[in-house]
Amino acid sequence: MESKRSQQAIAALHSFLDTPLEAVLSRHTEQAPEQAALALFHTVAATVPAYRAFLAEQGLEPSAIQTFEDFKTVPATAKQNYQSRYPLADLCRGGELASCDFFSTIAFRPIHGARWR
Repeated sequence: MESKRSQQAIAALHSFLDTPLEAVLSRHTEQAPEQAALALFHTVAATVPAYRAFLAEQGLEPSAIQTFEDFKTVPATAKQNYQSRYPLADLCRGGELASCDFFSTIAFRPIHGARWR
């Protein structure tokens, strides 16, 4: 029997292979970039232990971020105040390095966008 993680990986691969490039490229016309940024923020805040802890230390409750104007108030992360402070596993979705497909290693300035490393 396949694990939940394996099933997710297989489903993601099928989605990647079965989705026409035009559909992927047109997604930005279906959802405003501001809404996509808010959705990503909430997903990362809910699934990445280090980011959740970082926000708590800043006194920020993710559920309070409802609009893009709210999002602009999210504190910036940097190597010194975020990446270097937490164990590598805590920078992964679910806090598990062994099954990690995503690292929250973002140099983030909400007003100017994000630069993924």
